[in-house]
Amino acid sequence: MPIKELFALFAVSGFTCIILTLLFRSLAIKTGFVNIHSFKKLSTDKVPLMGGAAIYLSVLLVTAGCIIFVLLNSKFNFIPSLNTYFIPNLPGMLKKLKLLAAIFGGGLIIVIGGLYDDKYNIKPSSKIILQLVAASVPIIFGVRLSLFLGNTFYSYLVTYFWFLLVINSFNLLDNADGLSAGVALVSALTFIFISVRMGELFISSMLFIFAGCILGFLMFNFNPASIFMGDAGSMFLGYMLAVFTILGTYYTQESYTLFPILMPILVLAVPLYDTVTVIAVRIYKGVSIFAPDKNHFSHRLMRLGLSYKTAITFIYIICLCTGIAAIVLPEVDNTCSALLIMSQVILILFIISILEYFGSKNGKQ
Repeated sequence: MPIKELFALFAVSGFTCIILTLLFRSLAIKTGFVNIHSFKKLSTDKVPLMGGAAIYLSVLLVTAGCIIFVLLNSKFNFIPSLNTYFIPNLPGMLKKLKLLAAIFGGGLIIVIGGLYDDKYNIKPSSKIILQLVAASVPIIFGVRLSLFLGNTFYSYLVTYFWFLLVINSFNLLDNADGLSAGVALVSALTFIFISVRMGELFISSMLFIFAGCILGFLMFNFNPASIFMGDAGSMFLGYMLAVFTILGTYYTQESYTLFPILMPILVLAVPLYDTVTVIAVRIYKGVSIFAPDKNHFSHRLMRLGLSYKTAITFIYIICLCTGIAAIVLPEVDNTCSALLIMSQVILILFIISILEYFGSKNGKQ
């Protein structure tokens, strides 16, 4: 695996996103495409909203540039060491061009729809339809969950459900500066470790590009943010992570247990936890699950007394903890040990829930 070259790709991706974020921030200001205070947002300022377009275009341009460079390098041998890794894999990589086109095609749908939502605030039902249409593009080209799902209908059903779950988890998580993008970065870095260990050059390369672009954007999105990614960006992050989790390999015949197939759930435990608890609170209060509120993970932590930045950092750390558990999971050689790791993650989230519950009760007294 060309680790040095992949880190160079990471740096190029970050620099590209920095440039495009600056350009889109300027464009958003000139066109008045700014945040109008949303009930779920912690920021009340009017902030440019085109960060999602910057992230999408950065990932697309760097990916296209990487493919072109590899093809040219295979012919003119600019960097001989690269050919050692890429020439044997070139036929397989070329076969994935249609898949890449499908992935970015679906991503374009979700970004354009997200930008429209950022501007005009579409209905939740319309947003779900948008996500289903976007997910259909890569699904048609073979991005499907099929492990242990012999029935084709169930395979499609579970895949669509996973896309909707991950996309909306990161969309809901986008309620504080740097939160959704930061969690996506930690998740992407965890998946990088997993994919490199599995020797998956294609997925690793895409994840390095994706993570680099997120980091470039985050430089402008940390509190106080000078640009938001909006629904276009948060849904695109969820969409891409859904794609990566489906395409990645977690279970092999050499695996000691079946538990490695749950690695994506552990890596994404924080956004999934936020989604489940937010929906649970809304159902408990008897309001629509689509109704915006300030009962997200970050909001609840701040009501416990944590500062804005401390709450966001705390969530990053929890995300890292669950990610480390996912990395360790394939190494255990028996079911009991795997169950202990799964239980540890569940208990971490359960302890947080207890603290949030009793902290909020004391805060009302």
